[in-house]
Formats: sequence, C-alpha cells, structure tokens
Amino acid sequence: LFTETSYASEFDIQKEIHTAEEGAVLIIPAGRYEGNFTITKSITLKGESGTELVGIGTEAVLQIEGAQAVMVDNLTLTTKGRAIVASDVEGLTLSRLKIKDVHNGIHIQRANDLHLQQISVTGNDAHYSEKGNGIAIFKSKNVEVKDSEIQQVQDGIYIEEVERVKVTNNTVKNSRYGMHFMYTSDAEVRNNVYLHNVTGLM
Repeated sequence: LFTETSYASEFDIQKEIHTAEEGAVLIIPAGRYEGNFTITKSITLKGESGTELVGIGTEAVLQIEGAQAVMVDNLTLTTKGRAIVASDVEGLTLSRLKIKDVHNGIHIQRANDLHLQQISVTGNDAHYSEKGNGIAIFKSKNVEVKDSEIQQVQDGIYIEEVERVKVTNNTVKNSRYGMHFMYTSDAEVRNNVYLHNVTGLM
C-alpha cells in the first residue's frame, strides 16, 4: 500500500521516480510526504528546503536496490523504523540528510564507491540496547563517511567487512560505541569527536 500527502503539492514521488529517465535530476517540492519509496535506477533525488519523507510502518522510507550513480540530497526523513536501506549499489552519494526519531538510520550492504556526507541522525529515547545503528555498512568497498553528526543510537557508525574506508570529521554522542569496526581492512579514521558514549572507537 502506498500513500502520499503534501501540504505544498500533489507531487507523486514514486510515480516521478518510475517515469524518470536514467540520469534524471528529480526535485521534490517542499512538503510532507508519507510513504515508502524505492529507487532502482540512476537518478538524483533532491529536496527543496522543507521537504520531508515520513515512513509508514517498519519498511524503509527510502530503499535503493541494484542501481548505479544514485544521489539523494537535502531531505528530512522521519520514521520509527529504518530511514534508508541500500543493497547492491555502485556510486551512491547521500548528502545533507536529516534523519530523526529512527530505530535504524542508514543500512547499506554490497556497495562500491559510497559517499556519505553531512548526515544528521537522531535516534529515539530508548536504551541503546534496544536501538539500531546510525550508519551501518556491510560487505562494501571504497567508502567515505564525513562531516556527519549522530546521536542517541546503538553504534554511531558500524563498519563490517569493508575494504578501503575513510571516516573523517564526524561527531557521535550519547550512544553505545561511537564507531565500531569488524573484519575491515585499509581503514582511515581521523578528526572525529566522541561524546558521552560507552566507548569512542571499537
């Protein structure tokens, strides 16, 4: 079931994504849109000031699958579940995103050439043992996470089975581990700030 509302327009996000040509830049007008949206092609999804996507149920607000050269920029995402889930992607850029009141912020697996910057993630008020991670990346290569702020989650940035990852100029606070690395090679971690976590870097 897909529904969508906006106080600014009747813009149908999923229809616009479906009909857009490969490589298109899709500007979402300012407004509040309820629904769960899917991207399976090369596209840029960009919000105006005041564009908010609100998830329904526990499915991801935005799911990106099997696509190359996707950019998502300048959006607010609100959900009790997962904000963004991406699988089998190449050349994915996520920037200027505000994610709030989530269980899981961003979950990415099997990605190559991944760039995350200026991401704000705020979890809920539950104990960290009952929360998901802010940004979690699995089985990927060539990853960069920078200039982001994450708080009130389990682990701020969780990295597992990643080759070549650079994590710089991020702040993680009021969580369990600021950053958590498992089975990862060629990792560079610089100029990050950890405040009021159980452990800063694991």
